Formats: sequence, structure tokens, C-alpha cells
Amino acid sequence: MLTGAIHRAIRTKLAVVLAAAAVAMTAGAVAPAHAAPAATTTVRALTFVSKSFAVKDYTGSVVASRTLPNSAVSFFFSLVKLGTGTTTDSQATKSVENDLFGATWSNGVFSSPVSPLHPAAMLASGKANSSTQMGTFGSMTMTIHKAGALSHSSTCGGKIQVYRRAVHLTGTLTANPDAPTATPYFGAVSESTLDGRLIYVINKNSGNPCKTPKPVCSTGPALGWIDTTNPAVVPTWAAGYVTTGTTTNYVFAGLLLDFSNPNMFVLRILGVLTPDSTWFTSQPDLTAAHADTTVLNDTRVTGTTDYAYNGTAATNQPSTCGGATYNNLTTNGTLSAPVTYTLDGAGTFGNVAQAAAQLQATTAAARSARAATVRAALRVAGPMRSIVARMVRGVRA
Repeated sequence: MLTGAIHRAIRTKLAVVLAAAAVAMTAGAVAPAHAAPAATTTVRALTFVSKSFAVKDYTGSVVASRTLPNSAVSFFFSLVKLGTGTTTDSQATKSVENDLFGATWSNGVFSSPVSPLHPAAMLASGKANSSTQMGTFGSMTMTIHKAGALSHSSTCGGKIQVYRRAVHLTGTLTANPDAPTATPYFGAVSESTLDGRLIYVINKNSGNPCKTPKPVCSTGPALGWIDTTNPAVVPTWAAGYVTTGTTTNYVFAGLLLDFSNPNMFVLRILGVLTPDSTWFTSQPDLTAAHADTTVLNDTRVTGTTDYAYNGTAATNQPSTCGGATYNNLTTNGTLSAPVTYTLDGAGTFGNVAQAAAQLQATTAAARSARAATVRAALRVAGPMRSIVARMVRGVRA
């Protein structure tokens, strides 16, 4: 069920894939968040976030998180490599390779004293033990030691209390990030110590942030391919541009979703971002597109292809973002030639000639003159705003 949902999401939201790659290269990795329950309640979460450590030419990091009093532990192991370069037109590029490995320890252990009534002991000891629940990927068996003073902050009118302490973990962390069928790149990873922060959050705002983050509403076209022949290992790529506010970046993103280890979820991504517009073009009606990845001047991405639609006009699935309406247009067609990408520790993936593909575009919906008039009337109505609004509703009825 989960894999099917992810496959459908990738097919229908190619622009999201590009936006995610753009965010990864401009804002860095984002720690996983706890889902807030529907009912108003208090959410208590214990989280360990490690400092980065070297894994070949990547930086590794670990996050373990648990919502108390539940026993399940969410574990994430991440590998990140950032790079810069130039296109063949001498315009700047940024690149990222990010491998994310996730697991749930249903019977594992992640604990530490969390009572604010005993500040000396709070977050000063504990343990993290995955047992064998990550299978062949590896394991974590470490004890937590105090390495710094306890700090405390309060936000949202006291509804959110956050306690932090620098900690030092000793024991064993092992990981095998290479795909079983790939030529090894990382080899076996083993760490006997980890430094980081232990964080305990008491959130009386139903687990929500104090202020709802402003949504990022991006527009632009995205050409994409996905291969679901093997539902356990799913490669996909997307190419296009993402416009957020007044900034436009052209992005190639190659992804691999790997469910071959029943104990782990694996997501690998290669992203290349540039302001260079010469390598990708698409027709406004989504009947054709062209992608020449050689312009990116990145040896991990190869191929030039043309997209031609199958003759069926674009379909639209409108959506809203930030209170505005957006059109999400899609055509289906084929690719004239292969585009491939190489992921460290996983291998090379890509389409064959005449492979099925989709071309999508997200655009802001056109505002009618009548709607603009109504908004202007509401802006200037002042005390009469409610009357104007009722008149509008009456006209619509």
C-alpha cells in the first residue's frame, strides 16, 4: 500500500520532486517532524540529532526520535555530498547527493530521563538500541552520556517547552549503505562514538508549531520518467524549472526508491541546480519538450532527449496553495532517447528510447476581472466590508 502511494505521488507530482531537490541544495536537509494528532492534546517527543561525521567524501548523520509514551522509535541515517561546478555555458551549478535510510524500531530502545523536576539527571544518560530490527543494513547499540549543560526555552505563550543537552554516545553504530547489487562505494560504516544533542519537547499545541509555516508555492514545468517494473527498486528522474517568488532555477533530479530490504526504507537522490536555461525547454501546451543534460557538465548525468505527447490534450487537476488556485496540467507521451544518472553505492539508472513519460506544469490560475473587482471593493470597503461580502455571496447564489 505504501509503495503504491509513493509511486502515484511521484507520477502525479513531478514538480514536487524538482522542488524537493531545489530545497535540498539551497536550504539543506530537514529533520523529520512528528505528525500532529487531530485532537488537541500534549505531545512529548524525545529526539537525538548527531553531529555530522565523515563517510568517504560524504557527511553522515543520525536522527533517532520517539513520541512518548509510545515505544516505537523512528531512526534515520543520512549521507550527503554537496558540490559546485559550471555548465558548458559557464553558468554556476550546485549539486547534491543525498541517501536517506529510515527504519522503525517497534521493539527497540531509546530512552533518557525527561523529568524537568530533576534537571541534573534530565537528558544526562540513556541508551539507544535497535537490536536486529534493521536487518542487513546494520544496528545501533549505544549509551548516552552527559556532555553539556541543560538548556531550556519556552515559546508560544508557554505552550511549547524545549529542553536540550549536548551529549556523547559510546558503543557501536554499523551501517551498510551500498545497495546489495551495486559495486561498493561506501563500504561498511562503523562508528564507536557520536556527538550531538538530545532534545525533549513538551508541546501543548497538539504537536503543531506556534505559527503555521507559510507554504512555498512553486510553479514551472517538469518532464519525468519512472520505471515501476520492479516494485522493490523504483528509479525515476525529472527535469525542468522551478519558480518560487522571483527566483527561477533549472533542476535535474534523479531518484531511487529502494524497498528491497523489508526492514528499511531507502531514498537516494541526485540533484543538479542551475540558472542556466539553455538545457531545458517545453511548449506551453505541453505537447513537446527538450532536455540536453550534457549542458549541465556533470559526469553523473548523461543524455539528450525530446518528448512528444501522444495527441491527447493536457488534463488539469487544480489545487490551492497559500489561498491561491493553481493549475496542474499533464500530458503523456514518449522520450526519443535515453537519459541516465549514476548514484554512488547504487548504480546507473535511466530510460530507454521511446520510454513512456509525462510532462507536467504548475501555473497560477488566471484571475477574472470580476474577481479582481471584488477584491478591490473589499480592500477599500473598510467598515462596509461585511456588507460587500454579503452582496458578493448573494450574487453568487
